[in-house]
Amino acid sequence: VHDKAIIWPPPASVTQTSAAKTSAKPKEETLLVVQKDKKPSVFSKCVFGLASFGEFCALVALAAFFVVLGFFAPVSFVNQLLYFILAGFLGYYLIWAVEPALFSPLMSTSNSLSGVVILGGILMASHEPGSPTNVLGCISIAVATINVVGGFTVSYRMLLMFKKEKE
Repeated sequence: VHDKAIIWPPPASVTQTSAAKTSAKPKEETLLVVQKDKKPSVFSKCVFGLASFGEFCALVALAAFFVVLGFFAPVSFVNQLLYFILAGFLGYYLIWAVEPALFSPLMSTSNSLSGVVILGGILMASHEPGSPTNVLGCISIAVATINVVGGFTVSYRMLLMFKKEKE
């Protein structure tokens, strides 16, 4: 970056060192490619000092989806879907707030939470076969089972690191 412009390849005056050998070959002209600043997208502009226009559009579309869902879906499905979405947000913020060094212990202790998710999935899967509640229950059982197996695998490998090797 030179004078707020991206220049590639860098000029020879920048890349040449005092220890570099000089050659008898004639110097080739370097091609400078200057990338101009791109105009920001309409969706990336900040609105009301809160968020970008694209984020507001996504929120409006999501709100419209839930309004339509609220009119046409049974109340029990809407409640369970909102719990599912809330659990997703909670899990996202919980996982990303953890230091990378603590991921292994977190995985091993998340097995109990995944066990609760499996129980909730079994309750949801017990509804009428083929219903959205049944499908979401089956998906939650599958995802939580993968998490449990992964947690036990990570825990097992972590315990093997502390195990003394037999001679």
